[in-house]
Amino acid sequence: MRLTALFVARNGRQFLTQLMNREVRNYQFDFLKPQHSSFPYFTKLVEQYTKVIIPAKNVVDELKATSSPQTILDDVRYRVGWEKWQKAQRDRETAEVEQERMAYAQIDWHDFVVVQTVDFQVG
Repeated sequence: MRLTALFVARNGRQFLTQLMNREVRNYQFDFLKPQHSSFPYFTKLVEQYTKVIIPAKNVVDELKATSSPQTILDDVRYRVGWEKWQKAQRDRETAEVEQERMAYAQIDWHDFVVVQTVDFQVG
């Protein structure tokens, strides 16, 4: 699916139309049909690949005019650091939840004894 999206982004919608016509009976290309559950994901991939392969002119001009390569690298390093920090936070939260789950799993709930029953009177 990703490779097909890359080729569609590179070669255009006409390529997609030709591919759909040629592979109409091939089940591996069912995601090309709009009613398929993976079609939105495929179209999003095509959109993202197109943005990378053929960037908008104003984006390229803005990068050339306002940023030096060092500034861009600094921004990328900052973003990578932020992503690592967020992943560490998520991993820590996941570990805490897993540790709590394991603690509950170790309790033998059938080992308890009924000591007393309390009856509530209606009235």
